[in-house]
Amino acid sequence: MLCSAQFSGRADEDATEFWRRFQNYLEFKPIVADVDKLRLIKAMYIDQAADWAEKLEPNERATFNAFKQAFESRWVKPALLKFRKQMPDESVDSYANRTRKLANRIDASDETLRYAFVSGLRPKIASFGLPKEPDTMNKALDAARVSEMSLGEAQESENNELTKQLTEIRRNLKKMAEKYDSITPSAPI
Repeated sequence: MLCSAQFSGRADEDATEFWRRFQNYLEFKPIVADVDKLRLIKAMYIDQAADWAEKLEPNERATFNAFKQAFESRWVKPALLKFRKQMPDESVDSYANRTRKLANRIDASDETLRYAFVSGLRPKIASFGLPKEPDTMNKALDAARVSEMSLGEAQESENNELTKQLTEIRRNLKKMAEKYDSITPSAPI
């Protein structure tokens, strides 16, 4: 019997890959009746995935498609979005576009998209003035843009201050070098 591996719901498991293998198995056998698909998928779950499946609402386990939607909402979508982080040199807009594309690919809700976007922002941007719970993705994006611009201005101001300090140090070194050069040794060498 060729059967896909069991699914426990651990963080190191790939839920998308498990579901793909399971769908392939259904086609291979072929298993077409919803009741048979549901019985088999429930048998494939162990540990926390089995606990989750047992606690599903009756409408979520009434049909195979309903079960599939519940599975994707619980295991696939969060896993795909959870590990998406803003790169150090990536702008807020680029990160938002990348996150939106992924959310569209997995048909994530606005709430899931907003959560993934905010939780993946670089810590400085997220903590600089982003509301704790923005109402919409657009509000979260606007707040992140403001934070990014403000931090950019702060960084520019800090750079200007460092430039001034370095200029002052160079001026002082030049004066010291001129003084040293002007000193004539009093003792013969």
